Amino acid sequence: MALTLYTHFTNNIVLPNTSTNDVITDVLAESVNKYEDKYLNTILGYALNKLLQANIDATSGIYYDLINGAEYTDLTGTLQKWQGFATIGSNPIANYIYYWVIRQNVTTTMDIGVRMANAENMINVSAMNKMMSAWNEMVDFNYRLHEYLYANKISFPTYIGLKYPPPCYPYFSGYIQPYTNLALYREQQGMFQTINSFGF
Repeated sequence: MALTLYTHFTNNIVLPNTSTNDVITDVLAESVNKYEDKYLNTILGYALNKLLQANIDATSGIYYDLINGAEYTDLTGTLQKWQGFATIGSNPIANYIYYWVIRQNVTTTMDIGVRMANAENMINVSAMNKMMSAWNEMVDFNYRLHEYLYANKISFPTYIGLKYPPPCYPYFSGYIQPYTNLALYREQQGMFQTINSFGF
């Protein structure tokens, strides 16, 4: 059962014609199958992802909260909320899949490409800005996910970010947004390097 639904591809990560074009729908379905598991194994670690998959239908408890969102207190003592994977507009997996679908198809498939209208017809527009925006938003979601898992580390002892640098990953194309707690994490946990196994 996939955590990422077609409805998650909204706002700035819309994929055109996902409900009407069989080719696009097939591409997206294949991408969800391929990249969702890759994302979860990379971010959570294989052990935690395995536990999540075994409890994906839970109606309460820690895995339900991981999927659907929950409040937590960060390292500064501030109440925050992890929105969850099931929340439309806040699913980092959808952003990750969107990035790869666009990257792999924009140069060859017109319907996947990003377009804008002019007075007479549609013209192709470089997908780079859309890809960068989706990736960087995913990184922001990843930071929040790491905060949530670290705040609940007793409940998630197999989370890979407790043993290795948090899998927050660099922003795309050198575009850096401020994130106040990352420096604190690195100082307190000795995390001075960022890993990137996404294949970016």
